[in-house]
Amino acid sequence: MSTFSSNAQQAQQSTSKINSATTPLQQSTSLKNDTRTTLIGNQDIRRIYKMKKNILDRELVKEFRDISRCKSNLESYEKYYQAYVKFIIKNEFYFTDLILKKWRLDILIKIDSKDYIVSSPDLSLDKENTRLSRGKYEDIDTLAMSIRDTLWDMVTIYSGKDCPITQNDELRYIKIIYKDNSSKILLECARCGWIEDTDGNEYKEPGGKVFPVNKMEIAEYI
Repeated sequence: MSTFSSNAQQAQQSTSKINSATTPLQQSTSLKNDTRTTLIGNQDIRRIYKMKKNILDRELVKEFRDISRCKSNLESYEKYYQAYVKFIIKNEFYFTDLILKKWRLDILIKIDSKDYIVSSPDLSLDKENTRLSRGKYEDIDTLAMSIRDTLWDMVTIYSGKDCPITQNDELRYIKIIYKDNSSKILLECARCGWIEDTDGNEYKEPGGKVFPVNKMEIAEYI
């Protein structure tokens, strides 16, 4: 009887030792998981904080600058255009629907760029890295505006007519599509926002979605 009791006590002591040795390991594993979760959570919090304060992430700016540093992106205007489209889609956390609409990027990332890229855009691919490296991008708006201007440069057809407000700026063709899906081709100043119809009258009608125009569409309309 005493032998059985002694054996039972020894078994309990062995189990206790095993449990005491296992507990720190479990605690260590749990701590690592908690730490990882906390780090991920902190990253999300920092990103949300930056978005609320409209502060750009350094990695986002670096990724943006890398577009014009990549030689394969600069092989053609089509590849260069699509590199920006992919960048925007990949970073949808920053390029929200509000930002896309505000800077007309919602249209530019959806069009078939092959149908709209002009043969001689108002930018030189071999100078893009130098041009964009000078830019200071302090918030998502300045970055989105820069991308918008670059994409528009590749799809803009100029009218040959100067803006009546900023007379050194040439008006470009745009197409406005209304809610009923009807459309109209207009002339717009990219600098001051002046818009007129093809007869030269100031445009005062309701707004709609603004698209670039290709030569075929212009020929059919005018």
